[in-house]
Amino acid sequence: MDTGLINLHWGRTIVATLLKLGIRHSVVSPGSRSTPLTFALAESAYMEVVPVLDERSAGFFALGMAKTLGNPVAVICTSGSAVVNLMPAVVEARMAGVPLIVFTADRPPELQDCHAGQTINQKGIFGNFARMYSEVPIPSRESLPALAKLIGEAFQQCLCAAGPVHLNLPFREPLLPSLNDTPKLKEVPPSDDSHFEVGLQKKSILPSVKCSHKRILVIAGAGGPGLHPGWATHVLALARKYHWPLLADPLSGLRNTLEAGRENIVAHYDSILRDQNTAAILRPEAVLQVGTLPTSKVLRRCLAEWDVPGWTVSPLGENFDPIHSDRVRLEIFPSMLEKCLVVPNPAEPFYTQAWSRANMVAETHFQSSIDACGEPFEGKVAWLLNEHLPENTAVHIASSMPIRDVEFFWSKKLKARELFANRGANGIDGTLSTALGISQLREHTLLLTGDLAFLHDRNGLLIPSNTHFKGKLTVVLINNSGGGIFENLPIAKQDPPFEEFFATPQKVDFQKLSESHDFPHHHPESWDAFISLISKPPDTPVRVIELRTDRKRDSLLRQQILQIPKS
Repeated sequence: MDTGLINLHWGRTIVATLLKLGIRHSVVSPGSRSTPLTFALAESAYMEVVPVLDERSAGFFALGMAKTLGNPVAVICTSGSAVVNLMPAVVEARMAGVPLIVFTADRPPELQDCHAGQTINQKGIFGNFARMYSEVPIPSRESLPALAKLIGEAFQQCLCAAGPVHLNLPFREPLLPSLNDTPKLKEVPPSDDSHFEVGLQKKSILPSVKCSHKRILVIAGAGGPGLHPGWATHVLALARKYHWPLLADPLSGLRNTLEAGRENIVAHYDSILRDQNTAAILRPEAVLQVGTLPTSKVLRRCLAEWDVPGWTVSPLGENFDPIHSDRVRLEIFPSMLEKCLVVPNPAEPFYTQAWSRANMVAETHFQSSIDACGEPFEGKVAWLLNEHLPENTAVHIASSMPIRDVEFFWSKKLKARELFANRGANGIDGTLSTALGISQLREHTLLLTGDLAFLHDRNGLLIPSNTHFKGKLTVVLINNSGGGIFENLPIAKQDPPFEEFFATPQKVDFQKLSESHDFPHHHPESWDAFISLISKPPDTPVRVIELRTDRKRDSLLRQQILQIPKS
């Protein structure tokens, strides 16, 4: 069998194995060396393939889809610097526990270390950010069965270890057989039950955790490696059963839960704990944390000052405790908590009630403050989105100030919402592409972003132009002419160098940028106009709603509103 033909069989075997594993979605960036795999993906009737020009955008687009599916998505690129451009998405996937299978094409061994074109050392290039790495052998007929097994092992690692895996594929030329020698594909429809058996690692002996304290505070964070879909409902059920207050990060999904036990959920912990007397009254005897800590610096400061014992649930044994408290790490899944906990004493009724009352006071204060705010204000955007977005809208939130405003002002609502954010590494790279990936699998998605995060990923604007994009995305763009997050730093009072080197304001005309990609652009002149726009999905693949704000005024107003007046 000649080289081109075996390369083709190699690519087809990879695709057939992915389908057998239940993987139906892939993202491909154009390139020559990856031709055998790209060709096999493109000819498959059962694989959804989205071409994305920029590898960084491609990685984040796949990340968005994988977040939404809770299942691996395949990413394919050619050799050389193309591989390096996948690094930010791989890092985010590793830190957030998102399953990706990364296939990178490579030159064969004889072209390594001799300055062959588009050739770099790709072996283990993602380091420990890849949960698994394998240098796949040169394609041959004899190794086809081993190839399928290797992909199955990668899939297992991808799900059980929760993160990206990397398979490096060297191909010799010719990359494909000639047109006349290309055999037709005989594709077998994958059945729903034909995937490899993948089981979550379960402990044979569960630990016994004695919770003898009467004032136990539960924190549901933003998820993390090993926390599979649905984890937060187990935490809510536990808090409900034992009448424990539950501080819910918006990314936990619990602020918008329709499940019983919502009365125990506290959304406005950041504002509540800003008052030292209140923080002292609400001091717990123990803390149960599931997932990563919320963003709130106020909460982190209080946890450090309280210095109480407790437990941190981390299924894969990763450290979710950046304040280095005296808490025991439980390497179990949240679903196992109820079987592990021994609770001899009932909760102190006053404690949970005090948290609930404090949350109601904060909610009332925010409502009146937001209602009185007629001028453009970033915090009001987050508040109104939760109030007026259509049911079941997926929301992706950019890092820096948008995610903080959501944490501050996203209240408990009996409205189904899916909230996403790239909080693994907390970067602004790939924000738009991730949102587009989410929208590919959801009826309507909204991205809340600042101007710098939007511009940082402007190559993502190219994605909706191809016919394989199926999403509907609304971009709510807060244009405060720079990085609003930096207004909270001491350096903000020193200009120069603040504006030029930290805030970095840009002069892009977002209306012209939107129109250049054939996206409608809206600039609502009132809050009523803004509400009218967000209350219904767009008619086009992408629309941009731009709100211009004053970041310095917003910073002052935010601090005023977050400080709850003493009654």
